[in-house]
Amino acid sequence: MATGEVKLLVLLTKADKLNRKEADAALRSVSQGLSELANEQSDINVTLFSALKKSGVGDAAQLLHGWAHP
Repeated sequence: MATGEVKLLVLLTKADKLNRKEADAALRSVSQGLSELANEQSDINVTLFSALKKSGVGDAAQLLHGWAHP
């Protein structure tokens, strides 16, 4: 990631299996870990995702659409 522009979307799946505290902790942990790898040209996003409850679907779709159609 240190050599150029990176666009990365990390979907933390099965978010419906976690309570709010666990979900926040998972999101924070992954975000902190990825921030260590990022540089100024990186576009790294992390979001909770549940296909069952449809949470995160809209956010992911909107981000991917924005990347595909700048």
